[in-house]
Amino acid sequence: MSCSLTGKFSITAMAFILSLSAPMMSYGQSAKDVMDKMRDVLRKEKEISISYEQSFSWKSSKSVSKTAGKLDMKDLKKLRLQTDEQTLVSNGDVLWTYSSFTNQVVITLIDKSGGTILPSDFLNEYPKDYNLKLLDEDKFEGEYLILLTPKDKSSFVTAIKIWLDDEDYLIRGIEYKDINGNVTLWEVTELDIEPDFDDSHFEFKKPPGAEVVDLR
Repeated sequence: MSCSLTGKFSITAMAFILSLSAPMMSYGQSAKDVMDKMRDVLRKEKEISISYEQSFSWKSSKSVSKTAGKLDMKDLKKLRLQTDEQTLVSNGDVLWTYSSFTNQVVITLIDKSGGTILPSDFLNEYPKDYNLKLLDEDKFEGEYLILLTPKDKSSFVTAIKIWLDDEDYLIRGIEYKDINGNVTLWEVTELDIEPDFDDSHFEFKKPPGAEVVDLR
């Protein structure tokens, strides 16, 4: 998977940068009920900072790569995603994608960024774009596990699993499988719901000597 593709989905995924179905059903909760509660929590928390570990498993080579990252969000539109490989920053209108390997930053408008979706967009769109199902995996005790499958059969992502804490409905992990059978897993290692970010945190400052590709 390319860095840019990983970053684009990380934005979406971690904005939510989100397994006991029997108890859930006994209380009359459906998958949509749980997802709606997650959405309400994220909308309520104006700012959030998530540290995570990511693993990517290639089906063809059966190899696994691991990395760590951090996702900061404000008002579900402003975000900053940082890994060792790249930094993605958005003020809600403009997206900066910086590669530390090439020392290059690509600037695009959000609606022209090739499919990048803001967390607020996903929260509004998932009810009509995905089928939801409760799953039961005992090893994730104390967490709800939701399976999302895209209604569009041509979607690059074929399945998404989201683990939610059964008390605060905050996301503890996300796993997604792509059309090639590759699997990416994010596990939340630290979560702060009161980080108090300044708006300047969501503006990108070009590193010295970096090449700028402005596609706006």
